[in-house]
Amino acid sequence: ASVGIETDNGFAYRAYYSGDYLKHVAVTVELLNGVIPPDNPYYAGEKLHYYWMFYLIPSLMARVAGAEHVEAVLKVINIQFAAVFIWLWYLLISRFTQRKWIRIFATLTPFAFSSFEGVAVLRNALSKGWPWDGFRAYNVDGYSRWILDHPEVDTVFRLIQYNMQHILPAALFLVFLGVLHNRKQVSIKQALVMGIFCGLTIGHSGFLGSFLTLWTGLCLVILGPINRKGLLNRIVLGGAMSIFPVLAIAVYKFSFQMLGSGGNPLAFTFVKPLAQTPITFLVLNFGLALIGIPALFLWRKSHGPAII
Repeated sequence: ASVGIETDNGFAYRAYYSGDYLKHVAVTVELLNGVIPPDNPYYAGEKLHYYWMFYLIPSLMARVAGAEHVEAVLKVINIQFAAVFIWLWYLLISRFTQRKWIRIFATLTPFAFSSFEGVAVLRNALSKGWPWDGFRAYNVDGYSRWILDHPEVDTVFRLIQYNMQHILPAALFLVFLGVLHNRKQVSIKQALVMGIFCGLTIGHSGFLGSFLTLWTGLCLVILGPINRKGLLNRIVLGGAMSIFPVLAIAVYKFSFQMLGSGGNPLAFTFVKPLAQTPITFLVLNFGLALIGIPALFLWRKSHGPAII
């Protein structure tokens, strides 16, 4: 591989889908050295501008088990966190329905039918006259990005397979759904606690943590009694919830240097392919999980308004 090659767009270190696991090992080893904020393992003399708080967990475990066991520690943590996430998902589904076949189908769908990229690759291979197992010559996970110019979409399957730094925020999202899905009121203390968890998750996953924070704040402010007193209470709850995430972002940027001054700005790269071929984009990247969208609205309609 061409590592550290200078291009017109900067230094190129890896190709898509080739470096996630190596990144996990490298960041864990940097934290194992006891330097906080950690140095960039790929660029000497520069701090790591990345949400690295998750890697504190394997680095602490590796400090106990021994530095030579870093890879084994990461594999065990990934399996354990993935199992916890699937368990939480099943518990959440069980809260919504008591029908066994629905629980089983809804539990398996995000993991076993998370996209139809494999079907698209198989169809492409057969159209070229290749044998049915010719799809093995493709990078299935990168097909829609390379061939169709779609953006990278991290599905739940990829989350539990090799994006372990995102599991904690995703698991907390499931916990919030399960605990608060039918709650009519939230106290100031509960809003503050929710804000603390939201702020911590941003340090584990910038995107998912920010999404969880925004989603929680909107739920607190938008949903609730429609009257002057109710609106004021909801604004107070949203403000209380947002205190810790705002403080956390400031600490991450100025003390932990997670946010660097360089890099590309956040770009909504999904807008163009979604506008051009919406059905192809959604089906390829999300598979049967799309069934959950109308199912959620139908469930909410039958249960009435709630905090979440």
